[in-house]
Amino acid sequence: FEKEVLKKKYFFSHKLKKMDNPFLNAHSDVLKAEPETEEEKASLVDELKERAKKAFKTRDMAVCDALYSKALLVKADATLYANRSAVRLTMGRTLDAKYDATEATKNDKNYSKGWYRLGQACEKAQLFSEAVSAYETGKALEPSSKVWPAALERTKKARIDFEEEKKKRTRKESTK
Repeated sequence: FEKEVLKKKYFFSHKLKKMDNPFLNAHSDVLKAEPETEEEKASLVDELKERAKKAFKTRDMAVCDALYSKALLVKADATLYANRSAVRLTMGRTLDAKYDATEATKNDKNYSKGWYRLGQACEKAQLFSEAVSAYETGKALEPSSKVWPAALERTKKARIDFEEEKKKRTRKESTK
């Protein structure tokens, strides 16, 4: 596991060096920071999250992704993975979003937003059974939330639409 983290850390830092983005340069103080103590790590992660939230509000997803990625290298947790999942889904990086959402649920099986993010990513990837399963798990954790019935209904409709479209394509191809 540590080798994997180090590999990701090298890849991420190497990638940052190659980027010539003025917005990333504006965040170079936190992106290049190497905290040593737990207090320094917590402080850096808080700053990264705050900046990422601002970047998200302005729809600067590349910067947001970089900030959450750095935070995850410093101190991974379910919230950070779920937030980066949302960013990556917005960027159209569906499989990366699914990976992050899965990591969020592994980090905290009781974090309902992780399950919601996993459902969203699976739904976008047209993995409807997995999406329904993720939403059902979230619903079991948070039964009074109104978000689950809407998500489940949307996914079921998307599955039906997908299947109908698939049938139309099959009929069209068979008549050629």
